[in-house]
Amino acid sequence: MLTGTIENIKFTPIFSQKLKECRFDDDVNNFPSRCLVKKDGTKLAISKWVSPKRTRSYPYSRVYDTFMTSAIQKVTIIPLVKD
Repeated sequence: MLTGTIENIKFTPIFSQKLKECRFDDDVNNFPSRCLVKKDGTKLAISKWVSPKRTRSYPYSRVYDTFMTSAIQKVTIIPLVKD
């Protein structure tokens, strides 16, 4: 598992979509490519890269959509595939 932290970013999103809300207990593989997950009053904005090939699946738009949320935590799931 890879883990990373990015700090001190200030960003104001302009164009983004409303995110669907999902249950925390659901399988992450069944989540939409961008969504909100709530559990015990905590809200996570999740974006998933649907393919390890970033140029073909346009994952940056999904990550961008999570920036506009009121969720304190933003999570991006990136698949790691060995060719």
